[in-house]
Amino acid sequence: MSLPKAYFIDLFCGAGGTSTGIEHSRCFDKKVAKVIACVNHDTNAIASHKENHPDCLHFTEDIRTLDLLPLITLVRHVRKINPTAKVYLWASLECTEYSKAKGGLARDADSRTLAVDLFRYTEAIDFDGVFIENVVEFMTGGPMRIKPLKVQSNPLMYTELTLIKDKKDKSKIKYGWEPLPEKKGEYYEAWVEKMKDDNGYHFKHAVLNAADFGAHTSRRRYFGIFAKIGTPIAFPAPTHSKKPTAGLQPWRPVKEVLDFSDEGKSIFGRKK
Repeated sequence: MSLPKAYFIDLFCGAGGTSTGIEHSRCFDKKVAKVIACVNHDTNAIASHKENHPDCLHFTEDIRTLDLLPLITLVRHVRKINPTAKVYLWASLECTEYSKAKGGLARDADSRTLAVDLFRYTEAIDFDGVFIENVVEFMTGGPMRIKPLKVQSNPLMYTELTLIKDKKDKSKIKYGWEPLPEKKGEYYEAWVEKMKDDNGYHFKHAVLNAADFGAHTSRRRYFGIFAKIGTPIAFPAPTHSKKPTAGLQPWRPVKEVLDFSDEGKSIFGRKK
């Protein structure tokens, strides 16, 4: 059995979607990549990941506090047994604080600093490259300001802060964080430059839509790739299109994978 040409450490691995994709990668019908370690703070996610990838080293830990010595030791081992292989870091950084799904306002501005924690990993391990996946708004990272919100806004969506309290109105005023419009992308661009300068990487990014590659959903995501100078960076060519032209297939409708015989149960007739 031939050894893999690439090894991956999967940060924010979740239940293992990215890891499964990496394991399924092929070149001339031969497997080329192997996930050797993964990190996630969620116990249930790691339990699911273990079921799908039992031979991977699992860490139920926050990436900010993980002891990196086991990863350092593991990378040294795989490079010893397979000196020509590349070792990569994949980081699907937390996206909830950038996503437009809740208006693009952060509940916890500190979680936007998770990209900076990658420096700890690249300083400890000489990765051949780093892959980043996130929502498109990841590129807007910059200085933040408080944006007051209406009191009737969904209280589950935003942090609460008592700005005003008088005798007649005891309600709390909600607020969220948003990038300063004139400084959008300032932190992101500085982060990219530091990743390049500190590690001898060059960098490219692309915004890809899952539907353009045969998925039954339209989901646009940011992908950034850092690689050692001299290593080419390429992104896949679309196979599908919303308005297909020559050589491209139409987007696949979700009805292809829905079981219409299972109608489910109404939320109105069940216990809350």
